[in-house]
Amino acid sequence: KWGKIPSMLEIRESPGKGIGVFALEDIQAWTFLGYYMRTYRPHPACNPGNKYLFSFTDFDSKECGSIDAENLVFSNYVGLINDGKNINISYTPVNYQILIHANVDIKAGEELLGSYGENYWKFRGPKLD
Repeated sequence: KWGKIPSMLEIRESPGKGIGVFALEDIQAWTFLGYYMRTYRPHPACNPGNKYLFSFTDFDSKECGSIDAENLVFSNYVGLINDGKNINISYTPVNYQILIHANVDIKAGEELLGSYGENYWKFRGPKLD
């Protein structure tokens, strides 16, 4: 359902957030955790009402495309990483892909948390912590 999940991770209930991704073992900082797998859409082909876009900019800071996460059929487990205060993963755009890696050491049992950015929460109301 969510693609192949690395053996060091598991999907389970996240209190107050629905489903989340958790470490089954200690993970060292800078460990590669996967790709944010979705559909690439060149700008301006995206639905402007879509609230699930990870946008790319060119060297002139002009939007040139997005990863569209609205359709869950084309997703993987990385899309289940929640937003939170204690950010322990980073999203790195490289050649129209999003790479995810641990940005600190993560202990077994900890939930993987990233930052969705302030624009994400403008459409959603109060941020969950």
